Amino acid sequence: IVAPVLGALLMSLLDLHWVMMVDVGTAALAVTMLLVVAIPQPEKAEGDTNEKASIWSDMKEGFHYLRGWKGMMAIIGLAMVFKVALTPAFSLISLLVQDHFQGGAGEYSAVEAAAGVGILVGGLLISVWGGFKKKVTSITVGLFGIGAAVFLLGMLPGGAITTAIGVVFVIGLMIPIVDGPLMALFQTTIAPEMQGRVFALAGSLFMLTSPIGLAIAGPVSDALGLQVWYLAAGTLCAACGIVGAMMPVVRTIEDGDDEQIKLKGTMPVEAEM
Repeated sequence: IVAPVLGALLMSLLDLHWVMMVDVGTAALAVTMLLVVAIPQPEKAEGDTNEKASIWSDMKEGFHYLRGWKGMMAIIGLAMVFKVALTPAFSLISLLVQDHFQGGAGEYSAVEAAAGVGILVGGLLISVWGGFKKKVTSITVGLFGIGAAVFLLGMLPGGAITTAIGVVFVIGLMIPIVDGPLMALFQTTIAPEMQGRVFALAGSLFMLTSPIGLAIAGPVSDALGLQVWYLAAGTLCAACGIVGAMMPVVRTIEDGDDEQIKLKGTMPVEAEM
């Protein structure tokens, strides 16, 4: 929340290379703090001598665990589409502020701060409220809300920077409504001994969406304009919410009758082998 405002202030007072040195200095401070903290290192499993092979093995076992679980595979697939659409939208926001809304460092810092405030408020809201009875409902409603707000951001005229700040606040507000229940869903439906493997696989897939999304968004924005990407991203995010709400395997994933949940606490045959 504070960092974008301080960044804009520093850019008005210092040359760019000195602003970058502040970034380097704060990173060095963070690393120095870690040097004096004792971080426990768990012992490796017996026979685990190759870290790289172990990582790939864990991801393979995570895939074997998930591949017959249609509901969870659908949720991860929807989350990947959501991230392909949304990651470039956040990456391109500075260009949108500068080129479309004709704003400068102050306006951009206000937009970033609004997103931070929205995420904080959304986190407090989901903590107090707890979301809908079904976590899937919170996730799909949040996806639709983010999509609608991103679409609206792409529709705003050039002089509506104040409205844009409010819309970005709403986007930030809805993010914890999606992320909080999504992580809780993972933790309550995936067997505890498989969570590390599944999280490693899902995390890798989610990170893969960033370069894919940027590779698509760049040419699209250059050819058709920045606003077109926000319209497309908003439509994709909202569609993910609607599709998720309509898919039976997603709606019933918490009901306890999913085949994979019945296997909870067991390892797939392929993983054991």
